[in-house]
Amino acid sequence: MISKIRKLNKDELYNWLKNEAGVNNGNHFGAYEGGIELQQIPEEYVEYLTFLRNKKFNSYMNVGIGNCGSFMTEVYIQEGLKRAVAVDNTSYGQFTNMERINERFQWIRDNTDLSLDFYNMDSIDYYKNNNEKFDIIFIDGDHSYEGVKLDYENCLLILNDDGYIVLHEINSIACPGVIRLWNEIKNENSLEFIKSNNCGIGIWKK
Repeated sequence: MISKIRKLNKDELYNWLKNEAGVNNGNHFGAYEGGIELQQIPEEYVEYLTFLRNKKFNSYMNVGIGNCGSFMTEVYIQEGLKRAVAVDNTSYGQFTNMERINERFQWIRDNTDLSLDFYNMDSIDYYKNNNEKFDIIFIDGDHSYEGVKLDYENCLLILNDDGYIVLHEINSIACPGVIRLWNEIKNENSLEFIKSNNCGIGIWKK
């Protein structure tokens, strides 16, 4: 099902997100249940996926992947992407299932030429032991103000020149800490994709 998304135009991609891809909570995210278990608002996410597809990044990192549905979608839609890294501590267990994560990572390996790694650890431990740099980093881990700020500050150190940092939940009433940080860091170069008070995606340019 996901293998067709590279060929879809923006309207077709939105319809795929809304009607086929599936989310882990249809009542909350506003799309049908099932499939890839996205934790995204389709109207916001189609804008982000379009941004990724148009930019032609070489390297991509995601902090916090849930069951890997969004990560799988994001890296696959980026034709020409060479390197992708995911960091998440699955021992917390609330939003993660290792069997599904492993299946989706294997799908990525089978269907792309990406250099791909998954670090099953807290992001703070990753930063201590890795200094690889990335063109764009998506932060969707600890949603407290202290946690997301620490991720943001550490990601600045491993961001390539002209790189981008992306925050999820920038308009979520359940994540006031993320809202606070986004309002502190956003500038005239920032992009916001906001449809409701459940999520929101913010893109900050270095």
